[in-house]
Amino acid sequence: MKIFKKMLAHSYEPKRILIFFLCFLSVTFSINAQEIKKRIAVMPFDFSGAITKDEAKYLTEKVRSALIQTRQYEVISNDQIETMMQVEAKKQGVGPGSCSTEQCIIDLGNALECEKMLVGSAGEAFGEYSINAKVLDVVLQQYENAADVSVASKNDFPKAAKDVVAKLTGESYDSGGISYTGMIWRNALAPGWGHLYAGQKRGYVYMGLFAATGGAFLWSHLNYTSKKEEYSKAESDFDAKYDAADGAHILRGYMSYALISVITAAVTDIAITGGSYKNQTFFYKPSINFYSNKRGHQLLMLSVEF
Repeated sequence: MKIFKKMLAHSYEPKRILIFFLCFLSVTFSINAQEIKKRIAVMPFDFSGAITKDEAKYLTEKVRSALIQTRQYEVISNDQIETMMQVEAKKQGVGPGSCSTEQCIIDLGNALECEKMLVGSAGEAFGEYSINAKVLDVVLQQYENAADVSVASKNDFPKAAKDVVAKLTGESYDSGGISYTGMIWRNALAPGWGHLYAGQKRGYVYMGLFAATGGAFLWSHLNYTSKKEEYSKAESDFDAKYDAADGAHILRGYMSYALISVITAAVTDIAITGGSYKNQTFFYKPSINFYSNKRGHQLLMLSVEF
C-alpha cells in the first residue's frame, strides 16, 4: 500500500509541468493583450510640380488610412493635427497652418503626445510621380526610416500610399490583416494553426507533431489508468503489476514532455519569427541610444519598446 501511495504522489509531476506551462501562456497572453501602441501623426504632404493641393491632401489621407490598417500605431486624426498646427505655427512665428521645419514638427509631436511623426512629399519629375515619406522619432529627434515610391499616373496614388507605408512598417498587405497576437494564441491552442494563419506551410509539420504527440499522450494516460486500476485491485502478482503501472506512469510522463515541447516550440517559433509577417517585436525590444540635448550634452537613453 505504501508503494501504491508513493506512485500516486509521483503521478502529479506531469500535472505540475502542465500547470506551469499554462501559467507561462497566461502571462504571455496578458503581455500581448496589454500591448501599447505608439502614437503617430501623419503630416500634410508637401507637393510640387503638377500635383495640386487637393491631390496632396488625398494622398495624405490614403497614407493615413494605410497606416491605420497596419494596426501598429495609434494614428492621430487629421482634425487634431490641423488644430495643433495652427497653435504651433503661431508659436514659431510662421504662417497659419504651416509647420515645415524639423523643430516645428518635433514641437507639434510633443504637443500631440506622439512618439512618431510621418512627414511626406509628392512631386513630378521625368514623367513620373514620386512619393517620399520619412518617420521622425520625436523623443530622439532624428529620422528613423524613409521610403519612396514612383508611379506613372496619379491614378496609382492609392497603391503608392500603401506601398510607402509597407516599406516604412514592414507590413505586408497580402497578409489579410494578420494579427501578431492572433498567431500566438492560435499556436497555443493548436500548434501549427498560427503558422497556417500567417500563410506558413511548416504549420502542417507542427500540426502533425501535435497530433502524434497528443495521441501518444492520450494513449499513455489511458494505459497508465488501466495499469493503475489493475494494481489497485490486484490480489496476486503485486510486484509485476506495480512494475507495469510504474512503467506506464513513466511513459505517460515522457509523452507529456513531448506534447508540451511541441506546443512550446510552436509558440516560441511564431513569437520570434512573427515579426517577419507583421513588423512587431516579441513582448519587448530594448535599445540604447545616444543623443544631444539642446545644450549639446551627450545623453544616454535606455528604452524598452513594447
